[in-house]
Amino acid sequence: MAKLNPLFDKEIEMAMRRTIDAIAADLLDLYEDGIVPKEDAREMVLDADRMLMYGNMDPAIKFYYQDLSLEEKEELAKKAIPLDLC
Repeated sequence: MAKLNPLFDKEIEMAMRRTIDAIAADLLDLYEDGIVPKEDAREMVLDADRMLMYGNMDPAIKFYYQDLSLEEKEELAKKAIPLDLC
């Protein structure tokens, strides 16, 4: 388990928000009612290396992120994406 770093955690949360901003339009197209459940949004951010593509993380933050467990990433995603998207 990685040692948590509050400053890096905040940077990762911001990277998660940048990632959801980058993919939100495409994601919204998948839902007829125009509402993306927060759980789905979090999963899409964490899936398929989207954070590495869209998160705009500096190398130290990227290394820290890659060293986190899935559970730690999911906890940060809950903070970064607390609400459904619409």
